[in-house]
Amino acid sequence: MRQWVRLLMWITIVYMSITSISASSFSTSISGSSMVETGSEITLTFYLDIEEPVKQMTAKLNVDLDLLEIVGSPVALNGLSVLINEDNEIIVSSADGVSGSVSFMRMTFRAKDTLLEENTTSITLSNVSGIMFESNESVSGSGSTKLITAISPKSDNNYLSNLFTNAGSIGFRRNTFEYSLVVEHDTTRIRMVAKAENEKATVKEDAMYDLSVYRNVINIVVMAENGAKRTYTINVIRKDAFGHTSRKSSNSELKSLAIEGYEIEFSPLTSEYRLTVGNIVDNVLVYAEAADPKSSVIIDNLSLLKLGENRVQITVLAENGQSRIYTIFVTRSLEAPIVKLQDLGEIVYLTTATTIPVIIEDSYLLSGEVLDKVRRAAKILDIQKLDDQGQLLYRWTIDGRSITTDTSIDFNIRLDSINSDKIGELLNSSNFRTIVFSNQGELPVGTIVRVYIGNVFQHNTTLNLYRYDNENQTLELYSQLLRVDNGYVEFEVLLAGEYVVSDVEIIQKHPLDIVLYIALTIIALIIVALIWLLSTRKTTTSFAKLTLNFLCYNDS
Repeated sequence: MRQWVRLLMWITIVYMSITSISASSFSTSISGSSMVETGSEITLTFYLDIEEPVKQMTAKLNVDLDLLEIVGSPVALNGLSVLINEDNEIIVSSADGVSGSVSFMRMTFRAKDTLLEENTTSITLSNVSGIMFESNESVSGSGSTKLITAISPKSDNNYLSNLFTNAGSIGFRRNTFEYSLVVEHDTTRIRMVAKAENEKATVKEDAMYDLSVYRNVINIVVMAENGAKRTYTINVIRKDAFGHTSRKSSNSELKSLAIEGYEIEFSPLTSEYRLTVGNIVDNVLVYAEAADPKSSVIIDNLSLLKLGENRVQITVLAENGQSRIYTIFVTRSLEAPIVKLQDLGEIVYLTTATTIPVIIEDSYLLSGEVLDKVRRAAKILDIQKLDDQGQLLYRWTIDGRSITTDTSIDFNIRLDSINSDKIGELLNSSNFRTIVFSNQGELPVGTIVRVYIGNVFQHNTTLNLYRYDNENQTLELYSQLLRVDNGYVEFEVLLAGEYVVSDVEIIQKHPLDIVLYIALTIIALIIVALIWLLSTRKTTTSFAKLTLNFLCYNDS
């Protein structure tokens, strides 16, 4: 009896241990940008997610060191201790235990020259395991992978190699961005000749400018290949008729302040302005004019915009040395802009967001070239078609990582069909809705379609999804137990064609059932024929006997 009790206790302990380990399993993830320029650095944050506290986690860091270089040492986060040994094994420790979704480490990598443009490598956590804080039991966790794609860096060189005038030397130097030049009163125009240092940069190379008396400000704007702008300012002072260069003024106000492509309500007495720009906008062009021509305007911080808040400072320097500062706070959005389907290719590489919202208006076709960009950039497309009132008719969700071909996709969906009568006969019902895809062939794995059918089915109705075979004029059950959610039905589709949703269930007959039915019918017909033959034969025999008796009677 005691042996049975001990055995039962041992089984209970093992079961509790297994239950504890299962309940304490955990996962990892990696966040950060998925694109990097060759020679540039990228910083990633590593996370663990577990419900119950662990005091130690280990994982194998897998990096192709021929393509990526680890920069510096890992930075431990949230009070955790992080070590990486010679085998690239990460050991994360916590004296008090850690649970929930927690970032434990930040690492920086540099893309080597061997990571060529548009090539992709990966950073992976594998062999993830941990030790529970209270029970010291080991638990296994799931690894994670981050794909890194190399993109072609565009030149940011927006310097001039030369700048000269026809009215005297300004002592040009490429790193000097503001100059002063004094000319005589009879010089009413000046010629400015500028040469960009980089052949892919743009600048107004040769231009004439009219000069007013005293101060004239000429801005030579150089735009690099990547769109970054740099301004060289030449303050040209034209003497008056008496040879004076200025009248000392204390006016340090702006006359006008503008941002190309945006509207702001400017007032000379308002010193701060706020502007929000889209995710794909990486620079703004600011125009500022002083109220007094003898004042000078200096615009700082017009470099590439970072995500979030940026500060552009405009300093107005009066003739007597007094100054006033105007500040524009430019916030660059973290979300991708809503773009028309035909314009998608222009922003795929520009936006930093993962999901791109797309609206179908004039065109339903997305070329294979644009789809290849989506794949390379690992973007998720949220493609929507709205009616004239702005209500969603249908939506496509496509993960670019699942795109495997360069074939174009037609995103048109029709909710009517020339086969409606035949479908009604097959269903023996008129309570259905056809969903006809204009696209032909296979779709990327994981493609989700959401279609409005609220004018036919009520919320929470359970439906069956059929695929119509136009050649054989049959319905094939594709999916069951679909539910109407506020007028919409959603399902995964791998192959385009014509689909039908209905609350009618068709009992699919097996081919052997048809054969059996035909065989039974033939057997029944044979039995009837035999009965008829036997009945006919019996009647004939009786008639013959009656005739014979009659003849015998007459003879007698």
